[in-house]
Amino acid sequence: MLSMLDIKAYLKEHGTTGENDLAAHFKTTAPMIAMMCEKLAEKGQVKLIEIESSCGCTCGCNGKTKRAWRLV
Repeated sequence: MLSMLDIKAYLKEHGTTGENDLAAHFKTTAPMIAMMCEKLAEKGQVKLIEIESSCGCTCGCNGKTKRAWRLV
């Protein structure tokens, strides 16, 4: 079962990471990651970073803003 400590440890080791990447790593959904990270943000332990996507990839982002999280 995924815990907030797992997310914090991952961010400490890997730095700023997008919600979809966190969800893939922990084999869960992006909304679940968002909820847990928002709780951590309320406690001042992580910070939301919004990144403009201009990757030109086939991931379906279409240049939308992506949400990422980093450890404070």
